[in-house]
Amino acid sequence: MGFFDTYGLPRAVAKSSKPETVLQALLRGCEQQRRLLAGQPVYGAAKKPIRSWFNDGRFSPKAGLFSLFDKGSIAVPTGKQAELLADFETALHAGEMDTYIRAVESKRKSAG
Repeated sequence: MGFFDTYGLPRAVAKSSKPETVLQALLRGCEQQRRLLAGQPVYGAAKKPIRSWFNDGRFSPKAGLFSLFDKGSIAVPTGKQAELLADFETALHAGEMDTYIRAVESKRKSAG
């Protein structure tokens, strides 16, 4: 018996009728990061623990697979993670990150 006889033919995966925007993903990510900073476990769609946006004294927010600052990050003073996250969320709402968000939206469309 062949591979496809055993496992079936590839099928298209149904996509959500209205996918989450980059801004929505970042705001949801802010909430998850707040819970991580509070010491609560946070799991993603695959039931695996999500990664912190804070690593080695650097802040690198992500919308899905895409980093908001491309390959860059922002230095975070020790003990200021929660404050930086609150300021970042305020900046998102104020439109200060719109240029970066548009760049990520463009990458998402290209990827497909």
